[in-house]
Amino acid sequence: MENKFVSDESLLDKSRIANDDLYIFVFPNVFSKEKSIKNALNQSVSKEWCHQIYFSTFKIIESNREAVAVKERLLSQQSSNFDANNPKVSKEKLQYLREAWEGFEEENPKPEYYKFLIVLITNVIRVMQDELKLSLRLFFSQDKDEIFMVIKCSEENLAVQADLMDYKVQLKDEPPPLEEYKKVAPYGDFEQKSADGKEMNLDIYKVYDRSSKHISNPVPGEFKSFFTYKDKVRILLAMINSAIDTGELIENGIISSNFPVHDENLEDLKENWGSFKKFWKPQDLEKIRLYFGEKIGLYFAWLDYYVMWLILPAIVGLIVFIIQKYYGDIGDQEYKMSYSEISILVFSMVLALGSTLLHQLWLRRQTELSWMWGTTEMIEIEQQRPRFKGDYGKDPVSGQKKKLQVKGVMSFFKRGCGITISLTFVTITIALIATIFIYRRVVAKMYPTYGMLLCASINAFQIKIMNFIYRAVARKINDWENYEFDSEYNDSLALKLYLFQFINSYSSLFYIAFIKKWSEGCYNNNCLKELETQLGTIFIINMCLNLFELGLPYIKYKLRMRQEAKHLREMKDKGLDISIKRSPYEKESKLEPYETPLDDYMEIIIDYGYVVMFSSAFSIVPFLALIVNIFEIRVDSFKLCNLTKRPYPAPANSIGEWESIIKTVSVIGTLTNTGIIIFTTDIFDNDTTTQKWFYFMVIEHFLLFFKVILARIIPDVPENVEKGLIWSRRMVKEKIFGKPSDVDEQRHAFGLKFKGITGEQAVFDPEKIELAGRDFK
Repeated sequence: MENKFVSDESLLDKSRIANDDLYIFVFPNVFSKEKSIKNALNQSVSKEWCHQIYFSTFKIIESNREAVAVKERLLSQQSSNFDANNPKVSKEKLQYLREAWEGFEEENPKPEYYKFLIVLITNVIRVMQDELKLSLRLFFSQDKDEIFMVIKCSEENLAVQADLMDYKVQLKDEPPPLEEYKKVAPYGDFEQKSADGKEMNLDIYKVYDRSSKHISNPVPGEFKSFFTYKDKVRILLAMINSAIDTGELIENGIISSNFPVHDENLEDLKENWGSFKKFWKPQDLEKIRLYFGEKIGLYFAWLDYYVMWLILPAIVGLIVFIIQKYYGDIGDQEYKMSYSEISILVFSMVLALGSTLLHQLWLRRQTELSWMWGTTEMIEIEQQRPRFKGDYGKDPVSGQKKKLQVKGVMSFFKRGCGITISLTFVTITIALIATIFIYRRVVAKMYPTYGMLLCASINAFQIKIMNFIYRAVARKINDWENYEFDSEYNDSLALKLYLFQFINSYSSLFYIAFIKKWSEGCYNNNCLKELETQLGTIFIINMCLNLFELGLPYIKYKLRMRQEAKHLREMKDKGLDISIKRSPYEKESKLEPYETPLDDYMEIIIDYGYVVMFSSAFSIVPFLALIVNIFEIRVDSFKLCNLTKRPYPAPANSIGEWESIIKTVSVIGTLTNTGIIIFTTDIFDNDTTTQKWFYFMVIEHFLLFFKVILARIIPDVPENVEKGLIWSRRMVKEKIFGKPSDVDEQRHAFGLKFKGITGEQAVFDPEKIELAGRDFK
């Protein structure tokens, strides 16, 4: 059997990296002569495992999957049945894939891993080149332990795939002057041919240059594309996944790394966005979403919006903090309310109402961004997760070939085990916090102030350590629960992590604010002072630890590169011919992957909880949060531009499950701030418990009612966005599908006429109406 996957390095293309390279797959070097790599790849593997991987990779469904022996299974299947199960796979492709497998099986009764990889990767390359018409370039890594495959696709083939998948692209801008709702050009399906086979007018679509910049007036001979870089990557992966299950290759380590390549726009983002020197400069969200996709673009839009929202609570909180320090009578026993106590009341109301405004106005901003970015009506057909486990077959609902899983008792058992493990961690966490408070009681007898600070610091480190441990456990639980789609996986993981971190991060604060006064008492009968110390210590230590954490990707990258350099030195000492220059793609492959902003969201939302729920105890927290999050924007942008692989540019029209979490936290914040004022401060100490509960119910009901009113009077969708979406649908119908919006115009244009009816026609005459009415008597 001819082996197209050549091992001669001299035949590999070493030309300069082209501008239109789109994606990288990295395979292990199956031709390596190095002992450690050969030993790893020379291991024997079962024929059944090879068979399952091979046929799943190419999305081939066998007619008889009950047979145990692979050869019997292949020989017993009838060609007609085999082809009927695989209508989307050409007969020629089925033939050479079967022949390749039969040849491998014949030559390898006890298959070795590297030989299977050669056959599999050879046919992956063949399918990508012969069936998908992709351009591939292979080269060895510097130390010859990996093979890099650079993938690119012609403009013509991208257009074909975009047409097949009804990919949405933006139409040309309307000529000015424009009404507000027309300022965003519509997004519509990319169509090369109409339903009747006629060529479409492609001049209606926007065109872009190589750097994904819109070309307003293209000139003949100038490079132009209907797709931005992020569009090309999405279309390319959809094309590859239509023929090859890349998830199967990734899950089984056959593809060791995969990522979109960086392009020239990265330098601009590094200089103007990912630089700490430009912390004062506003973010260019359009550039961010064009480079990294809408999902990451929305994260930074949310972070930007949160920073702007923090300005008012930060200013008010700083004023309250100064008033408290100046008057210093927050803990007095006087019946008369002091300036400090009045300032806390005002500050709590600002937080309660401000959190509602944050959520409601963010919904408007999010809707506006989705409209501007063309994702409002996005219906994402999700690919199955690479790590989703199931038997390959034909989905009776969609008709597609995919992994299928029967959800039975085992599925519920896994969910139950996951809940049990999570509850166990919650119990351990509560026990640890209780232990810290018992220790605190002992230390506080000898060193009251020192004891509070020491135990608050221990609690801060305990929070970070338990969050780190549970994050790893939650991911393992989630993997075991076997979610089919990324959205399901991420939603479940976010819920697990947030519920645990909510308890872990806030339990000690809830205890001091609402229980400690009654269970063991507070230092100098002042629980508010203890709460302030606890909150301030946790927040500041958490802030410092987060900054330290952000350096971990850089440390990992440096260690990885040092290990590579050491390996190269060892190979040179052995006299092996090693390339001195490392390709940019190889450098990128050593960076940490960035799959989703889930951890970034989690960090921000936990800090948001400190601000909204407990700031009345330590009013400078919003000011500290403002500084931290201004810095956070630059840290996260620096991380994306310098320390991680370029992520898949995932589309999105919202921040997802975080919306409901933010809304829930704002409601809880109203209750906690009211509770702190009533029960923790000494403002109402001269009132009975019944009176305190009455005041609590009145204040929190008033604030919740006001939040509801605000949510009602502020619509989620701005008027210009609502009009813009209606106008966009009209333009898409008219320009792409040639359908006039007016019903009469449609009837005239397409020759549509209502068919006449037989029988006597109705007449508006009293005598006729009288006669007609007798028929019912």
